[in-house]
Amino acid sequence: MQKLQRSTPWAEGLDPKTVLDLLHYYDQNQTGVQSIMILRHGRVVAEAWWNPYRAEFPHMLFSMSKSFTSIAVGFAVQEGLLSIHDKLLDFFPDILPPDAGPCDYMKELTLRDMLRMATGHVTEPPVGVRGTNDGDWMFRFLSSYIEKKPGTHYLYNTAATYMLSAVVQRVSGMKLVDYLKPRLFDPLGFGEYWWEQSPEGVSAGGTGFHLQTEDIAKFGLFLLNKGSYGGERLLDAKWIEQATAK
Repeated sequence: MQKLQRSTPWAEGLDPKTVLDLLHYYDQNQTGVQSIMILRHGRVVAEAWWNPYRAEFPHMLFSMSKSFTSIAVGFAVQEGLLSIHDKLLDFFPDILPPDAGPCDYMKELTLRDMLRMATGHVTEPPVGVRGTNDGDWMFRFLSSYIEKKPGTHYLYNTAATYMLSAVVQRVSGMKLVDYLKPRLFDPLGFGEYWWEQSPEGVSAGGTGFHLQTEDIAKFGLFLLNKGSYGGERLLDAKWIEQATAK
């Protein structure tokens, strides 16, 4: 792992007592926080882990995993592998061909709709849910019924992010976790990490990524600098601006 520079709150213009008060709050209250790392001017000014966690432990990121999937789609756009205006069904003709009965709104669904969680679903498709895990996650999504016109209705949709991971795998020939390695993980100097995968052999996308605390901080710097890290441009700033726009 490539370490971030260390400094002190005082040296970076922060009140040390305020930082200590924050750490003491987490220490004295059972908040469920596993670790904390505070950066100022790109340097670590405070860090802490609570038992049984330690600096070398990768943490399960749950839905923060979705941000990495969005970045992977951004790289695929940058490399001309796809467009956010592409129709989802076009990537999976072998799983659910257009004449196999997908609903009309599924035929309209674009990658942009999915990135915005505006698929039009009223109920999230049962993908990766306990008791419904039969291995056909992509089929379950593509055969699901969409009630509202894509782009007009918001619903938090982990299943849609899984499908974005599957799209990246289709166009790149690599699992999303492998696709991101030379483009993001290696340039940022990540240590140990792994991503859970579906029975179909696809990185889970919407959840399941495990990463060390310091590497989460590096990812934060990458986003803060709109796709640059260590003075190197990795991803077009326009993608970060789009991803964080209203």
